[in-house]
Amino acid sequence: MTLKYPPQTRVNRVFLLGQISSAPIHEPGNAGITFTLITKEIIPKKESNIEHIEFHFVRVTDKAIFDKTSLHIGKIIHLEGKIHTYSTFEDGIKRYHTEIVAGQLQLF
Repeated sequence: MTLKYPPQTRVNRVFLLGQISSAPIHEPGNAGITFTLITKEIIPKKESNIEHIEFHFVRVTDKAIFDKTSLHIGKIIHLEGKIHTYSTFEDGIKRYHTEIVAGQLQLF
């Protein structure tokens, strides 16, 4: 089954609210930084709630949208960006990676 959507509805956009869980790393030769963001969801069940945690690899490439000194482990942020998937070869094995490329950050 093929879904037919108008071109303007095909959007790669992500909104996340979470906590920074790794120290932001500035990559040489790149204007941006990378870090890991944790998001948490509470799923209600009959007897008790289940806590579901996701780890998101985030890349921020635009120098204008962040202040490196204010990003640290434990900081809560809201980001808007897009999903980016790429592959690498490691020891002859093709590995796939998914990351969030942040376009906007808001600190809390």
